[in-house]
Amino acid sequence: MALSLQFDARRREKSERLLDELRRMTAKETEHLLLRLTREQQQLVILLRPASPPADLAESLEEARPRPNTFLWIPRWHLRELLPGLESAVPSIKNLPQHARITVDVLGVESNGRPPEIRILEAGLFEDMCAHVNAAQDLRETALTPSAPKPLRKALSAFRRSAVLVAFNMVEAYINSVAFDTLVERGDSLALRDRDLLSEWDSTKNRQRLVPFREKLLQYPKIAINVEHPPLQESNCPEYALLLGAAKDFRDAIVHANPKPSIGPLNLDDPVPQKEVLFWQLPDSDDFRYINNDQSKSGHWLEIVDAAIGAVKRIHATIHPERKGLFWVHDRATDGRFPEKAFD
Repeated sequence: MALSLQFDARRREKSERLLDELRRMTAKETEHLLLRLTREQQQLVILLRPASPPADLAESLEEARPRPNTFLWIPRWHLRELLPGLESAVPSIKNLPQHARITVDVLGVESNGRPPEIRILEAGLFEDMCAHVNAAQDLRETALTPSAPKPLRKALSAFRRSAVLVAFNMVEAYINSVAFDTLVERGDSLALRDRDLLSEWDSTKNRQRLVPFREKLLQYPKIAINVEHPPLQESNCPEYALLLGAAKDFRDAIVHANPKPSIGPLNLDDPVPQKEVLFWQLPDSDDFRYINNDQSKSGHWLEIVDAAIGAVKRIHATIHPERKGLFWVHDRATDGRFPEKAFD
């Protein structure tokens, strides 16, 4: 019952009462109770089609018993392996990615009738991004005044840079989840080259092969929907064009911060340190200029955040045209902040 997401505080209390009554039951009453419970279990077995005998599942849950007042977090793909019929019994699970972790209330902690909690890796990073954006927006009016204390101005810059980094991390986490879903659902039918690409693995050399961000964005949706050419590219997706162009330059300036002016050997005849300039210009909380190399643009950091959200939406719509939008993705409100529902 716990694995079928039907156990809760009410059923736990009912079980505890039943155990207490069991001590006072006659042999005949106990026999009737056993018959009833056996019928209920058989109905669950027919519905959920467990891959292992119920006794083995019970033993596994006992070994994995969580701390008091907590849950087990089991990914969708594992629940599907344990109970192949679960997704027919609870159809809403089908809209979750395979790696989504679902609360299994083994101890009967949750209030009656509450749906299970869900954790999705990329949704967690989306919330991190929202938190950094909101923190920056809360500071902007006071931090950008001429009399603002330095710590306030620097906190604003830090939140803006962090929002850009997490935006890229969120997009990569989402595209990685597309790869994982494709491997789980169609792995056996994929060509070895595609399977290796999604797995970031080199079967020939038997070692890891990291896939660049751009290649993931182009190739993973293509493999997911089994078409010849990448459905989304810089030429037909403005969000891709920004994330793989100017936005990536800003991201690299943070991740690979470097004061050296040029690529390759040091060349002081070209004195403009490109990455350092972008590092200071991105948050635009200071009027930073370096000779005549001004690439700053007010609000550019927010354009990157919005492009990350747009890219995820475009990928989802391309791979799952039959579904609604991702329930955990929200746009910024008119005040520039993310709404409270972005953290639900």
